Formats: sequence, C-alpha cells, structure tokens
Amino acid sequence: MLRTQQGFASKSTLITIVVMIALLAFVVSKLPRGYSDDISKIGKGTNVVALIHDKNNAYSLNTMALLNEVRNEYSEKIKFLVVDLATPQGKAFSQQQEIFTSALALFSSDGERLVVLTDIEDSNMLRAALEQAFK
Repeated sequence: MLRTQQGFASKSTLITIVVMIALLAFVVSKLPRGYSDDISKIGKGTNVVALIHDKNNAYSLNTMALLNEVRNEYSEKIKFLVVDLATPQGKAFSQQQEIFTSALALFSSDGERLVVLTDIEDSNMLRAALEQAFK
C-alpha cells in the first residue's frame, strides 16, 4: 500500500529549506555594504581611502569595482568612502582637495593626504598602493 503525504512538507524538505536560507543569509552577510560618504571620518584615527566618484566616468566605475574586490581585506585598518562629485558636499571636497577628476585619495589616520591615485588598473595594483601608503 502506498502512502502519500498531503499538506505538510517532509522533515528532510524542511531541513533543506532551513539550510538553504542559512547559507543565503551567510552569503549576503559577506557582500560589500554601501559606502559611507561621511568625509568627517577623515582624520579621526583611522586611515581613509576616498573615491572621488563620478558615475559617468568609466575609470571611476572601474575603480569602485576594484575597491569592492579588496575592501574586505582591509576593512580592519582602512575606512572606505565615496565622495560623489554630483553632490554639493562632493564638489566642495573636490575643490578643497584640488582633485578635479575621478581618483582615489588616501589619508592617514591623522587626516594627512598621503597620495592621490588616478591610474589603478587592477586589484593587485590597488593592493600594492594600499600596502605602500599604509605601512
């Protein structure tokens, strides 16, 4: 005699669903979060990398993708910010720093601007620049 189950999922199906949800939650927790645009963090005791960002600039979009690749590796010792050139705050920061194109500005923990990078081509080059600047 065949027995069919109606109305309730089997125990193994429920376990599979719970495991899948837990796995999905873990994967999502490891994805990069949004970037802060709070430039007041510069000079507050932590090294800062600020992407001077123009969403219409291919270099800027590529650089953001490179930052996403390495950000988790450096999140303990570097804060990553995005300064949007399309905002009044971003324009003011750009003028104050005299950076008028998409670039990465690296600041020491005391707020000293260490270097402005405009030619990062890949994640290995970015890692090397970060290691050099934040020895």
